Amino acid sequence: MPDRAAIRDYARELTLVETDDISNTKINNIIDQGIRELASRFRWPWLETTDTIAVVAGTRSYALPTDFQYLHSLLRAGSKIRLRATSPSKALGTYGDDFPEGTAEGYYLWGSSLFLTRNPASNETLNLFYYQSPTMLSNDTDVPGFDAQFHLLLADYAISKIWEREEDFVKAKASENRWDDGIEQMARWYQERTEDMPMVLGEEPTIRATVLNMPWLSDAGIL
Repeated sequence: MPDRAAIRDYARELTLVETDDISNTKINNIIDQGIRELASRFRWPWLETTDTIAVVAGTRSYALPTDFQYLHSLLRAGSKIRLRATSPSKALGTYGDDFPEGTAEGYYLWGSSLFLTRNPASNETLNLFYYQSPTMLSNDTDVPGFDAQFHLLLADYAISKIWEREEDFVKAKASENRWDDGIEQMARWYQERTEDMPMVLGEEPTIRATVLNMPWLSDAGIL
């Protein structure tokens, strides 16, 4: 399973770049940037996670998890009831600062907080299903969060950036093409395992995820 050191060494091997020319720290930073870029392409199964929100009577706003990136769905615990997403402008345009009391049926996001469209009349628990931010590699023995067969994709990303730095744009473009092709192969691989193509960012998420794609939805009795 290629770790950060193996990814970095592979990039050095193919570019023959020495530490005097570009430090390990700089290549490590490039690898982390590659992880961010990869995570931004699709809503990947390896970024799916869940958390709970403990709703308190009379409180509409709740902090999102620190690793929150994109929301999939918000459901009432112990049921299959899915709260409806709305926009801040629509919610505030309808209610202003005077939101009615009752059981929340909708929500909107603002900054790093989630707001319910009702002032809760009682305590309850909501299940938050979301895509988390990717974890960066802090140590040489750390490995990326996706399947090991695709770890060296990050070397292609690093190689393309190294060649750009050396102003060899032909080699940089060739490495960039390998990177893009590898991402498409990775998406197809996850598609075959989950039956659903990882969503391109910007598409509206749905509850159509399969059991393999989101096992915790199955565990919760939603699928």
